[in-house]
Amino acid sequence: MLLCGCLLLGGKLRGQEVIKKCIYKYIVENGLSSNNVRSIYQDKFGFVWISTQDGLNRFDGERFVEFNSSAPPPKKTLGIDFRAACQDHNSGLIWALNSVNGLNAIDLLTEKVVKTVLTPEYKKDDWNITMSYATDHLWVGSNHGIKAYNIQQAKWEQTPALPFKINKRGDLFAVRTLYVDHAQRVWAFVNHYGLVLLDSRQNRLIDVLPQEQLGSSDVELTFTSAMELGPDTLLVGSSEGLKMVCAAQDRIRVISDFTQLDKLKKARISAITKTSKHVFVGTEKGLLQCDLGLGKYSQIKEVSVNGEEWFNTIQHLYTDSEDNVWIGCKEGLAYLRTNQSPFERINQQEYPEAKLNQVYCVKPVENDFLIGMEKGLVRYIPSQNRFQILEEKMAYNYAFYDHDSNLIVSSNDGLFVLKRDSLLPAQQVHPEIASFSGSYVNSVVALGDSVWAIGSDDARGIFLWNYNRK
Repeated sequence: MLLCGCLLLGGKLRGQEVIKKCIYKYIVENGLSSNNVRSIYQDKFGFVWISTQDGLNRFDGERFVEFNSSAPPPKKTLGIDFRAACQDHNSGLIWALNSVNGLNAIDLLTEKVVKTVLTPEYKKDDWNITMSYATDHLWVGSNHGIKAYNIQQAKWEQTPALPFKINKRGDLFAVRTLYVDHAQRVWAFVNHYGLVLLDSRQNRLIDVLPQEQLGSSDVELTFTSAMELGPDTLLVGSSEGLKMVCAAQDRIRVISDFTQLDKLKKARISAITKTSKHVFVGTEKGLLQCDLGLGKYSQIKEVSVNGEEWFNTIQHLYTDSEDNVWIGCKEGLAYLRTNQSPFERINQQEYPEAKLNQVYCVKPVENDFLIGMEKGLVRYIPSQNRFQILEEKMAYNYAFYDHDSNLIVSSNDGLFVLKRDSLLPAQQVHPEIASFSGSYVNSVVALGDSVWAIGSDDARGIFLWNYNRK
């Protein structure tokens, strides 16, 4: 079952704008292998791959295909706890990272697991956390630093040692966030220590930025996400708000004045992503939509049919090829359409004044729309975004134009002609149809230039109306 919220008008919450949007949700009952979504990735064919605590899922918009250790051999993997997936641009394979065992490669066309690669056991407590693809290598972030798998040579390669000294707490060099920029440089964010910049082509260290230079010397700074805002510039989500760093000429520096919004500088950030018009930021208190200049933001709220709020547990944000945002939460997978749809949702919850109920028919009337319902007839005026109630008691199931361009509507009390927003009995305008004007009409088909076949919904069959014979 698809759980869906409603699109409502914005409001205010503690001085900030609130935007309520339609959210599509998928959970275990819909076929998702686990509600705990770790990360999201879209392949070149448009399929969405969801890494979860209990399996890897491929989603085509309608159904989920699951890969895990208990699946039949074509879809059997090393383990069940998947952390990330990415595509090998040369072979077209999807590589999936398991937290403990290693890697699986999946053929996009056959949906079969075709390769299995064990990760080297550097330490007993070495867990795989994240992965990115760059220069025919899979770069893996783990509790003990960075690993690199050479896909062409099918082997693990030694990576540069992280240039940090173990701190007083003895924290591990945990890399939970990796990012590959346009120059194929790998940004590795080491929790509690800082970040390093690597050349993926030569597998060498380019530069390092200790966390002290990020203004976080006395705290355990953790990194959750990163994205490229422009050439050489990254926006970074952390436990101490958003950070901005630049690596022009391969030298990392901090940009401290990128925003005046304390909300973005101080909030605990769980995930970030960018569309063509906005930056979306997941925080412990919800989802924010910011302008690209990070000068203002709005809070996105959902109105779910089951009343549950998911945005306080966001773990991953991903922008797909159509500029829409996928949201990985601890409660499941969510989808937010950011592009304006050619269809606009109009329902009773949004427009209670229209008294919308069971809608039977919709008919264009010049620039407006006539809507027939189980109880009532209303006109929707898009230019004013308002409804005009014409009648509230009868059921209206069909509408058509006569040869004089008069609009005839069918109700459970017969046919009526709509003139100047008033309903006139059809036989007053067309006496020749008096014999069937009391019928409940469901269809009209033109037979030649002057004869219409009219279908009834009250077991009276079909009527022929020759409007040239009065």
